Amino acid sequence: MTNIIREQTPATAIADVFAECPPIPLLPPVGDAAWRHVAANPVIEKQLHQLLERALAEVDEPLPDLTDEMYADYFKTGRRLRFETQWFERRRRLARAVLSAALEQDPGVRDQLITSTLAKMNVIFDEESWSFPAHVGKIPTGKDPMRIDLFAAETANLFGELLNLLGPAVPQEFVDRIRARLKTQFFDNYLGKVHDWSNATHNWNAVCHQGVLGAALSVCNDPKLLGQLFQRAAAGLKTFLSGFAPDGGCSEGPGYWGYGFGWFMELNRQLETRTRGRLSLVEGDPHVRAIALYGPRMSLTNGYVVNFADGDRRGCPRAPLLQYLSERFADPLIAAHAAVAWKRMAEKPLDLDEQRSDVFHYSRLLLRCPSTIEPNAALPETDLFLPELNVAVSRFHDTRGGLWEWAGKSGHNAEHHNHNDVGSFLLNINGEPMLSETGAPEYNAAFFSREKRYESIATRSLGHPVPLINGVEQSAGEEFVGKVLMKDFTPEHVRLRLDLTAAYPAAAGVKRCDRSIELIKHQGKLVVSDSFELEKAESLETALITHHPVELRDGHAEITAGGNTLRITPTSGTTIAEVQRYDYSNHSGKPAHVNRIVLRPTDLAAHTTVGFAADLL
Repeated sequence: MTNIIREQTPATAIADVFAECPPIPLLPPVGDAAWRHVAANPVIEKQLHQLLERALAEVDEPLPDLTDEMYADYFKTGRRLRFETQWFERRRRLARAVLSAALEQDPGVRDQLITSTLAKMNVIFDEESWSFPAHVGKIPTGKDPMRIDLFAAETANLFGELLNLLGPAVPQEFVDRIRARLKTQFFDNYLGKVHDWSNATHNWNAVCHQGVLGAALSVCNDPKLLGQLFQRAAAGLKTFLSGFAPDGGCSEGPGYWGYGFGWFMELNRQLETRTRGRLSLVEGDPHVRAIALYGPRMSLTNGYVVNFADGDRRGCPRAPLLQYLSERFADPLIAAHAAVAWKRMAEKPLDLDEQRSDVFHYSRLLLRCPSTIEPNAALPETDLFLPELNVAVSRFHDTRGGLWEWAGKSGHNAEHHNHNDVGSFLLNINGEPMLSETGAPEYNAAFFSREKRYESIATRSLGHPVPLINGVEQSAGEEFVGKVLMKDFTPEHVRLRLDLTAAYPAAAGVKRCDRSIELIKHQGKLVVSDSFELEKAESLETALITHHPVELRDGHAEITAGGNTLRITPTSGTTIAEVQRYDYSNHSGKPAHVNRIVLRPTDLAAHTTVGFAADLL
């Protein structure tokens, strides 16, 4: 097996392999025995009924409109969600139709669903631009058919996979139109110029490459063109992989890891399948194996994740991706996480309205779902530290059986999807976030502008559990950085000491700011102490962030959620001064808020310590 990234394989050599490997469907066609096997899988029987009922209810229902006015809305207002909500719903309905057709055993009902699928395909195909208006630049119409963004690329791959799934059910005239559009707007367009994502180190690189090349693997019969595409892509994807730290760490967080690296791995699977295992993007690369471990390492119980920066706290890696990674790398840790993910999936109904419930997701979920579930699957206890990313994670049980999951970071303030959060941490108890990371707010034009990004409570350090020194917050930029002074992991405790001084600008007037963190495992206790040496002592505070209500009682604070009560007790010389509420729009555009528990020194001086202990009542 040849790794075309590591070996810099010439286009001619790649083309020779494709010439010897005629096209095959990358997904089983409707009517294939694989779909009959899925339909008989007892693990997902209930979910399949949901899917079919919804698809049948929508057979004659028109797709939601994407009007010219909606395309132009972002240019006029900077708002994204109105357009994007409709865009995703159109593709969800298409997914429900085509996958129900694949699973349906009654020929008459199947034909009805295929007819519905073709009608929906035509509507989506006729979208003048498959890109998001937020990604096409300053175009008043919001349309650019030649712009390959994340979602145009995803749609290209979608149509390639639909041709594989539906085969001769798609009229030849429509097949020809699809092939022509993919060749002009994606294959030729990709080769004809350098795109802004082609050599990026973030998720756009992998997702756009997967969309373009995945579509080509599905529909292209020209070995020379495929050789050119993959030879060029190999160079770009090498840069994508270089964006991960040597320890596999991803500063974009596990959600974007699942998107970027997840799509990269799906492209690898498509390539290895199409070439019968002769060409690969990952074979023999230890760095890729390390990257594959990052998502599981950042996963927490109950579907939560370590969500520093613009991460959703519910961004747990999806079961189909974990399943593929565990098999491709034969890794027991990933396999354990996959087992937990499948157990969680089987215990609840499908969320048919979840944003990414599309053909890409459902086809992998249905085809990879095991026929049995491990009833006692649970995440293993762990202590880990990623030295390049400067992130620590610990999972353990206290003597009362309470499950503690803690994560903290150092890092710098110019990371991908950055928040000004050097020194931040989170704590989950028994699968419930008690001390939180806010995660990503609503995406709009202002949020992605240099001038206004750090006005959001989600991104500024005021919205993280870090000090506010003389009224001054941390600043954005790679030079605003933390340093790990000490780390110690044992069966009894986790100890971490960080130097946060350089995360603050000169206006903060701080000579020294050290943060000491200790987890006492058997007791079930978190102790945090911040020590300051100040040039001036005008005001000083640190904070804890939670999405749950807070009660102040007898000098301490109590956070109650999921049947757990976490008590925050200030250490000597510290007082809990107040609880501040901050409202914002969450990533879905819905009203949300966080509570900021403010801790201050009882006597402010040039040399001051502020701290607390947290334990379960």
